[in-house]
Formats: sequence, C-alpha cells, structure tokens
Amino acid sequence: MFDNNEKQQVNYQPNDDEAEVLKGINQKFEDSRSQRELPYRFFENRSFEQFIQSNKDNFNSYTKPRNSLSSLIRIILTVIRNHVIRTGRLEYLSR
Repeated sequence: MFDNNEKQQVNYQPNDDEAEVLKGINQKFEDSRSQRELPYRFFENRSFEQFIQSNKDNFNSYTKPRNSLSSLIRIILTVIRNHVIRTGRLEYLSR
C-alpha cells in the first residue's frame, strides 16, 4: 500500500465537541501531574514518592544484608539434609 520511503500521515481534525472533551482530559492529566509532588496527610505530609522511599529505607534498615552465595549454600544444604532425612541416601547427588 505504501512504499518504504513514504510515511503515512494521519490528519485528525476533531470537531468542536471532541476538542472540548480532549482539552478536559488533557487538563485533568496536567492537574494530576502537578499534584503528584504535593504533600498529603495520608502520607505523613510527604509526597507519595518521598513516602515510598522512606518506607523502603525503614524496611531495609531492619533486614540484614545478605551474601547471595552464602544464602544459596544454605538452601542447597537444607535440601540435601531433608532428602537424606527422607530417604536415608545421597544417590541423586551422583547424577
């Protein structure tokens, strides 16, 4: 339908009623974007992003940093121990 060099152009011209609806939608969008950074009492008088970041920081302060290798080794040893307890053998490790 179109050659590779041709670009398809869409020229949409809304009527007056559609233009008013689109302006209203755009205005609501802009209002919500401008209010995003405002402090809210629901978020302890902080913006939503500040509230989320402080909660992440608080949560991370209560957790211990993990070494991924030691966690993996602990999991593997737990699986092996449970298998030995269940079957009394280590045969599946030789596969």
